[in-house]
Amino acid sequence: MGSDDSSQLNSSRKRAPADPNSSQSPNSRALGTLGENLVAEWLQQQGWEILHRQYHCRWGEIDIIALGRDEASYQNRGIPHHQFPTLAFVEVKTRRRGNWDLGGMLAVSAAKQAKLWQTA
Repeated sequence: MGSDDSSQLNSSRKRAPADPNSSQSPNSRALGTLGENLVAEWLQQQGWEILHRQYHCRWGEIDIIALGRDEASYQNRGIPHHQFPTLAFVEVKTRRRGNWDLGGMLAVSAAKQAKLWQTA
């Protein structure tokens, strides 16, 4: 499935209506979407195939699911040159200027990590 196919799949997938009680403002959602777009574009430039964007299931949501080929880490270990598929589950945290904590490392709590793991 190419990225064009996955974008058609994602655009046709039904999504839950926006939660009026959500703590995210429309501007925050727009900023988050912008960040996800930038990360997806960067991943594609690096050779990753985007399989899903804003994937939803009953356990939660994952911003980007991507498929890549992991070659470099094995080339330097004396292992014959083969391509190994890598499935990545990507959580994007877009920050406003001046809103940083350890490069974003504190943005995903242990509880959020567990929820992402379960969703994946």
